[in-house]
Amino acid sequence: MKKHETTSRPSFEYDVLVCESFDELLERRGRRATVDALSSLALERGRVLLQAPGGSGKTTTMEEVLKVAGDTMFVAFVKAVEVAAVLPAEAYLAEDALEAIEQSIPDLSHVAARGEPGVLLLDGLNEVSPKQAVALLEAVGILAIRSPSLGTVVTDRLNRRNVETRDWALVTLGRVPSRVIMEIVGKNLDSIQMSVLRNPYYLEEARVGSVDISMRSTAHFDYLVRHANLSSGDISRLAEAGFEQYRKNCSRRVDLKQLREKIGKSFVANLRATGVLIDGVAPRFSHHLLGDYLAATYLASNPNLWGQENFDILTFHATSFDGLAMIAEQLPPSDVDALLVSLYDWNVYAASYLLAEDRNGPKGISRDLETAILAILAEKRFDQVLATAEQVSDALRLYSTPLSAQMLAASSLDDVLSLVSQQSMTGGFAEWQRLFCEANGRISTSEIAQNLSSESPLIGWAAANVLRRSPDSEVRDYVRTQLTSPSASTRWRAAHALSSFADNVVVDDLLRTMENDSYKWARYGALRSLIEIAAKGTEDVRRYVFVGLGELANLIVGDERLLRQAERTLVMRNAPADWPDSAGLLLERLWALSDSVAAQDRWRRVAARLQS
Repeated sequence: MKKHETTSRPSFEYDVLVCESFDELLERRGRRATVDALSSLALERGRVLLQAPGGSGKTTTMEEVLKVAGDTMFVAFVKAVEVAAVLPAEAYLAEDALEAIEQSIPDLSHVAARGEPGVLLLDGLNEVSPKQAVALLEAVGILAIRSPSLGTVVTDRLNRRNVETRDWALVTLGRVPSRVIMEIVGKNLDSIQMSVLRNPYYLEEARVGSVDISMRSTAHFDYLVRHANLSSGDISRLAEAGFEQYRKNCSRRVDLKQLREKIGKSFVANLRATGVLIDGVAPRFSHHLLGDYLAATYLASNPNLWGQENFDILTFHATSFDGLAMIAEQLPPSDVDALLVSLYDWNVYAASYLLAEDRNGPKGISRDLETAILAILAEKRFDQVLATAEQVSDALRLYSTPLSAQMLAASSLDDVLSLVSQQSMTGGFAEWQRLFCEANGRISTSEIAQNLSSESPLIGWAAANVLRRSPDSEVRDYVRTQLTSPSASTRWRAAHALSSFADNVVVDDLLRTMENDSYKWARYGALRSLIEIAAKGTEDVRRYVFVGLGELANLIVGDERLLRQAERTLVMRNAPADWPDSAGLLLERLWALSDSVAAQDRWRRVAARLQS
């Protein structure tokens, strides 16, 4: 059986790569395989996670699997947004997600019951909310255990998902070869155009129509002009409406009623008639990159809206960064540094993503800011939290410049600080450099602490990180007072800095922040700092921390961001010998409050990692 109509286009000859680890996947290297092999791999392993950047051919590859395998076995294709549309509101359990999958593909349960081989293709995990994505991954795991004759391939953006690689096969897609691009486009291209066209989505747009492929954003603009006959004013109106859809719906699904109210019935009718909007169970734009472009265009035109709340909206809480690059493309070069600094104040990994994208594009980011972001990443390589160290190392590998290679090769934090101190930096960046490197001990900790409330995110976070690495009891109480600052960013930085003070007074302060602060990132930072304090402190302090966190377990379970933070932070490098027992006080509470077997398994896996 086949489900889903496939499209046709010439082969772009990008590789299918089977990876042994997330390190290989994120670097897009691995063992070459054929499209035919994907269905066999799914049947053999039960579950395959195919991750690649947006527009890199994931959906087309799934359509090829459908064509190749669909004549010999049951193969069903379904979009993750269509499954999510079936989920009841606020239903985020694995069992709910599995029921939604079976409801979306009625024949699936019958095939499984007969023990016949079959493959489910679940496309676009990144297009649903983070909570729904977790539920769908857990549902696929349940399906693999309950129905061993079925295999599932899930497509997703590049993202180190919290899955066991011994259970999941990891696959990615290579880039389109230069030779193929030249054959299709048939003209000389500069390095920026070649970089854009290595992505199959944009290469296909260049093949079927005369779009401006100098940047991704111009390709989308030309697509809307060519396909829907929109003016620049129309596109501006649609961009605002697109951002509003992301804000209200927290997914790439388009609410047609909301859209008609915003831009008018005739406008929406034109988008549907021209294929810009796709109808169905889950209406959406013709490609998720188009939706990202529209939301990014609105933010590019409104720099006053740059900030943590709206970056969360654009990126679905930091799970998809493509829109960030399309903001930068539409800015004057003089404004790109300001965007990057705003991103850094929200999410250092988003800043590193934009840095890498800029290197392959218009190169609007200043050398000094590039140096600062690379140094900030390099410091985190020595973080005690394993997931943090892995994530920043991934970012430095992907950036791939002589300076990033030196940062990656540094054997200690002192080596990083020495490398940064040797760089020639000017203006405000020289002040950042002085603070970050602590000017060889010539800056007092009281001066550093005063910078926590700096309006400059670079200076404010440099102060927080220096205090975190070089605690001084003389400034402890001052930093504690900053937990009640009117500035949300200052409260977050203070919570971060206090991780170096392993005493019960600070623990009580951070527990209050977790319980009472209105700012989610301050709560997030407080949880991480509490777990770090437990790792650094005495056995008594550890017990005090985990008993306190156990009393807030309901709060943690009710917030997926806090759940993920606990899950990540508990896995420490060089943890104390009693760590499994101490952390177990919290794990037992989280397990007891879990509302499904899959959720309980989440904490069993964490407990197993603490024992290893």
